[in-house]
Amino acid sequence: MTYLSLGEAAKAAGVAKGTISKALKSGKLSYADKTPAGYQIDPAELFRAFPRKQPETVEYERLETPKETVETAVLRAQLEAAERSGHVAAVVLVD
Repeated sequence: MTYLSLGEAAKAAGVAKGTISKALKSGKLSYADKTPAGYQIDPAELFRAFPRKQPETVEYERLETPKETVETAVLRAQLEAAERSGHVAAVVLVD
């Protein structure tokens, strides 16, 4: 099984090393072993104590639809001509 060091655990959880250290000392986070090299933290235990955060949605600039395109102008002219001639009883707009 692969274990994480205190620094690796902090980076994976997105918190400071001090936060992980306090959690280990208080018992909020358990560890598999403590060696002279440091703590060995099970990733499953880490994410139990510090759930993964959902990625933030990226804001993006919303582009406006052009006010008038060539096609829109042609369709508008055709509609106006049809209305003048009485060929259009009702206009229904559909997305």
